[in-house]
Amino acid sequence: MKIGIMTWFHYHNYGTNLQVVGLNKVLKRLGHEPYVINYKENRLMVDVHKESIVKDGYEHLKSRIENHPYHRYVEDVREKKFDDFLEAHVLFTKQVSILPEFEDLNSEFDAFICGSDQIWSPSFFNSRYFLDFVLDDGKKIAYAPSLGVSAIENSNVREQI
Repeated sequence: MKIGIMTWFHYHNYGTNLQVVGLNKVLKRLGHEPYVINYKENRLMVDVHKESIVKDGYEHLKSRIENHPYHRYVEDVREKKFDDFLEAHVLFTKQVSILPEFEDLNSEFDAFICGSDQIWSPSFFNSRYFLDFVLDDGKKIAYAPSLGVSAIENSNVREQI
């Protein structure tokens, strides 16, 4: 079975990379043909909780450090290593960004999996990670997605979830 995986993969940290590679390996062992849906959000993920003022200050400081010429060189090397690791261990679809491109994937895959990690976090709400583009509900599988919070404070996000 050809399976499209909707998950985070471009946040270069070990947990994110290991979860996507691990899921791919398990699906292959089960005889499936997994592909990670190549989706990179264009918007900056913003936490909408009460601590956002502190986080905004933190993000500003972090940005200044990351954009320092010395740090940027080291960061580029690190980013490339993460990208190379993923390219060596998973297959990607063509890059998609708008709803019609996502909907086109329905004819390419027998099933879709969303997960794992905090892809359903209300702090980073994005309906694509709920497989809103999949036309047949019978093709949707959720594998260990989490919210990462005990309460959803934003009523608009809570209603959509």
